[in-house]
Amino acid sequence: AFEDTDHAKLLIIDSDLEAPGLTWLQDKQFEEDTISYLDLLTLIQDNSDVNQLVDLVCAKLTTSTLSIETQTRTVEHFFIPTYRYEEQLLDLYATPESIVNGRNKEYILADVISGICARLGAAVCLVDLRAGISEFSSTLLLDSRVKKYLVTSTSTQSIRGTQMILKYLMRGLSIREDSILPEVFLTMVPDGLPSEEKNNMINELHQFYEQD
Repeated sequence: AFEDTDHAKLLIIDSDLEAPGLTWLQDKQFEEDTISYLDLLTLIQDNSDVNQLVDLVCAKLTTSTLSIETQTRTVEHFFIPTYRYEEQLLDLYATPESIVNGRNKEYILADVISGICARLGAAVCLVDLRAGISEFSSTLLLDSRVKKYLVTSTSTQSIRGTQMILKYLMRGLSIREDSILPEVFLTMVPDGLPSEEKNNMINELHQFYEQD
């Protein structure tokens, strides 16, 4: 937790290449001198020096922001959109999958993002991943150093999908005081949903945290 959540700046990254909702929310063409997530992937594809990558990104990440309203004020957070222009989505030079296939680059994406966050003085970096396990999300999703927040509705499809992700995330992960465990947010709960049914959903999700 931060001491002053109303004033803390975040680094927000829209990494959902298939449905970039946060980028769409901006509803604008981004400035040519800013940087997108696809640009970031391209830089990492061609460079293995984390410090140099952080320098390159932070030099451009000055004009792109995302406004978030708190209870007392509106804060302009650092924002890396999925793309600068839509055509970037049609000509993918680099993807998370292609990056991790490079030598000694298995965890470089999280390293670079963490370095950018620290250089900007941002309190936290939030990365919006594609729902489910795919080649676009697995690089960060399966990195045990990265904190995961799984957001699900009460629909059968969403619950089953969340269970599948938890199953893979918790496989081989020992539960200790210092373990970085995924957290699940159950949202869009119907007012008339019986307590027993809701408790059953919670228990079904909780079972993946139980270890002998």
